[in-house]
Amino acid sequence: MNVEKFLDEKNTFAIVGASRNKEKPSHKLLLLMKNAGIKVYAVNPNCNEIAGIKCYRSLLELPEKPDVVITFTKPEITEKIIEECAKLGIKRIWMQPGSESKIAIEKAKKLGLEIVANTCFIMQKFEWEDFLWDAVKKELSSASHDFEHVKRVYKLCLEIAKHEKNVNFRILKAAAILHDIARVREDKDISGKTDHAKLGAEMAEKLLKHAGFSKEEIEAIKHCILAHRFRNDVKPESIEAKILFDADKLDAIGAVGIGRSFMIAGEYGSKLYANISLEEYIKENLVGGKPGGRIKDISKHAPNLEYELKLKHIPEKLYTSYAKKLANKRAAFMEKFFKRLKKEIGGKA
Repeated sequence: MNVEKFLDEKNTFAIVGASRNKEKPSHKLLLLMKNAGIKVYAVNPNCNEIAGIKCYRSLLELPEKPDVVITFTKPEITEKIIEECAKLGIKRIWMQPGSESKIAIEKAKKLGLEIVANTCFIMQKFEWEDFLWDAVKKELSSASHDFEHVKRVYKLCLEIAKHEKNVNFRILKAAAILHDIARVREDKDISGKTDHAKLGAEMAEKLLKHAGFSKEEIEAIKHCILAHRFRNDVKPESIEAKILFDADKLDAIGAVGIGRSFMIAGEYGSKLYANISLEEYIKENLVGGKPGGRIKDISKHAPNLEYELKLKHIPEKLYTSYAKKLANKRAAFMEKFFKRLKKEIGGKA
């Protein structure tokens, strides 16, 4: 089921079982929608008005047909509401946890209605991003792959997405927030066996299930996370995965990239500049003796080596046209910097 169709703010909503009790989820949702400028009707036969919003006795009394009905009712009442929706031509019903039943779900399917059940509308519409951000913030502490990095990548994803078509922003946002959730765990694993992309996808799955994402959405987000890593055999296939890959790589180059490179060097006690041939370094410190191999000993690494091995090649690795445009500008700035650094290290400038 495409949950986004239900969550679209262009929809007109009806909350059946809306409550005057400020502690009730239905009251909270009514206010959240009202404050967000979303068109919403309250339905409760025992109320005339809730929080300044007129309350209707039934769906039949509404001045217009809602696109989505959200139930906060007992299951036996929900079953009747389903029948009412079918008669009124209302095609989409969201059954809040506790209002659904097997009978209600089966009845809705038989009547050809689209349904969402066993997941909270409030979490899905208003709270899932905060939930994921909080989870990521608790995990990240590494200076170079910290919470600020994730926020920059998130912003870049949204900017790149403006120039692409058919982007699922729900998938993209979740993937951007979660893409580096396991990075610190990888950094702390001295065995070098932890892959933050693989572990991150596993961690993300648990969080996304709690947030009510569908199986299809979770798999799409996991693909984005698995494919975002530079040194990885998984290639991004979806537009969301390509955008995340590009955004993550853009944050590694330009002025920010230079700053991050030296932050990493400081974290691990690396040299400011390593005067060693690439061939020798690759043979000694990269797994398999290959340019794309993982670094064995990060303390032997250096910003100039990271630039030569990875960062200077980023523009040619990107997928989206707008990201490539940004990357070329950032790469030109980096090239000038490292040329100058080499001269200064050699006492020639």
